[in-house]
Amino acid sequence: MDVQTADARVQELTALLRQVRHARAEVPTLARPLRAIGQRGTWTGAAADRLRHDHLDPLDRRLRSGFDRLEAELQEDLQHAVRTATAARDAEASAATEAATEAARRAAAP
Repeated sequence: MDVQTADARVQELTALLRQVRHARAEVPTLARPLRAIGQRGTWTGAAADRLRHDHLDPLDRRLRSGFDRLEAELQEDLQHAVRTATAARDAEASAATEAATEAARRAAAP
């Protein structure tokens, strides 16, 4: 992969990760309503406890874990892209050094 393509991939993944983090911050969670259920002055009792335990807690966990997995996968892809870009730059620099060395050798030859 050439340096320009590798750097473009890093920039794309960085932007996507930033967008996911922003979107995640904008999505309301169930944490506040879940804390309220069962508190004095709110809905209490066995039905409230069942709704929370059977439906809301699992939904909240799925939402959070889905975002966690998405962010982790993007972060992993970004790290791989950075390593690829670094390797491409190193390979390009090495090729340029080899070419300069060969040109100097040819110029010095009788």
